[in-house]
Amino acid sequence: MLSQSIRSGGVVVCPTEGVYGLSCDPRSPEAVERLIALKKRSLSKGLILVGQSLEQLSSYVDFERLTAADHLLFRQHWPGPVTFILPLQQGCSKLISGEHNSAAIRITAFPTLREICRQVGGPIISTSANFSGEEAVSEFAKLNQELLGRVDLCLQLPCGGLCEPTAIYDTLRQKLLRPSAHWNSLNQQEPL
Repeated sequence: MLSQSIRSGGVVVCPTEGVYGLSCDPRSPEAVERLIALKKRSLSKGLILVGQSLEQLSSYVDFERLTAADHLLFRQHWPGPVTFILPLQQGCSKLISGEHNSAAIRITAFPTLREICRQVGGPIISTSANFSGEEAVSEFAKLNQELLGRVDLCLQLPCGGLCEPTAIYDTLRQKLLRPSAHWNSLNQQEPL
């Protein structure tokens, strides 16, 4: 079972809203370190945390440092396929934040991820299932076989239909860092 593998410190491949992701439990430094090494990702970059609710992320995100406009933005886009850069609570792991005092956070509406987070009992790390510098993929058959051979478990279910990674919006700088067709369609009439 995928959630059991995550809870026991495993690194897994599972579908996300748009592409396949590598996931693990952010509460396990060993699992996060293994995921970063497996992906060949720089420690300075930080990772995405995905949860099924704000409550799941309350021990990570410093929601009090955000403005009323930020909270309105969340209500408009969450749960959904938009990732926000948010300030972290004091003492959060640098494995999650990298060289920043913030992290990429998403409250997902994708049923598969929501159920994984529910079963794990908290948020999970989610980063594209590829080696750094390679293209993220939305078809299981296109995943790198070497990468698949290094993970503990793969959930071979379809992705959520976006066919691209989620948009990333930096609330601290009020800047769109990674656009997506979904973001563009939601914000055509009311730009930020």
